[in-house]
Amino acid sequence: MKRFEIIINQFELTLKVIADAIDRLPEWVGAAAAMFGLAGLVFARLLLRPQYMVSGSDFLQFYFWEDFTRQELAAGRLALWNPYFFSGYPALANPQMMVLYPPASLLRLLPLSYSFGLGIMLHMGWAGLGMYWLVRHQGLSRAAAVVSGIAFMMSGVFVTHIQGGHLEWLYTIAWLPWVLWQWQRVMFDRAPSSPWLTGIVSAMMILGGALRVMACAGLMLTVMALFWLASLRKQLVWRDLWRGAGY
Repeated sequence: MKRFEIIINQFELTLKVIADAIDRLPEWVGAAAAMFGLAGLVFARLLLRPQYMVSGSDFLQFYFWEDFTRQELAAGRLALWNPYFFSGYPALANPQMMVLYPPASLLRLLPLSYSFGLGIMLHMGWAGLGMYWLVRHQGLSRAAAVVSGIAFMMSGVFVTHIQGGHLEWLYTIAWLPWVLWQWQRVMFDRAPSSPWLTGIVSAMMILGGALRVMACAGLMLTVMALFWLASLRKQLVWRDLWRGAGY
C-alpha cells in the first residue's frame, strides 16, 4: 500500500513538473514538448538501439508490405500490385499498406527497421497533443489538458495495438482528437480555417489505413452535428417566441 502511494505521489509530482514547464513556455511549444518528450521517453530504449525493432503479433505483415513498397518506389514504380502475398494482392488499393500516407512517405527516408518505432512514437505524441487541444477547446485548464493527453496516448487504445502490431490503427487513431477538435471549431467557433483543416486531418485519417476507425469517427461527427443542429433549432424557436411576445 505504501509503495502504491509512493508511485501516485511520483506521478502527481511528474504532472506538476510538466504543467509548470508548459506554463513557462508558449502553450504550443510547451504542450508539444511535453507530449513528444513523454513519448520519446517511452520509446527511448528502442530509438537509441537501432538494432532493435518494435514487434507485435501482426507486425510482420506490415514489415513485408513496407519493404515491398520501398522496393517499388526505388525502382520508379508506384506499388499497385503485390505478387508475393497470397496469389497476388492489391497494394495501392489496400489502405493498410499506407502507400500514399504522407508521414509514412517521410519515414521511408529512414532505414526500414528503425522507421516503425519512430513512427509509432511520433504518432503517440501527436495523439496526446491533439487530445490536449481538444480539452483546451472545452475551456479546461492546462493541467487538465496535460492529464487528458497523457491518459489518451498511454491508454489501452495504443498499448494493446502496439502489442498486437496493428500499425494502421495506431496511425489512424492519432488523428481522431484533431478531427474532433476541428469539427467543433467548424460548428461552434465558425473559424474560417477550420473547414479545410477538418478536411486535411480527415484525409490523414483515411490514408492512415484503418477505415473502421474513420467510420467510427464519422459517426461521432454526425452525432455532434445533430446535437449542434438541435441546440441551434432550440435557440431559434425561443428567439421566435421572444419576438412574438413583442420583445
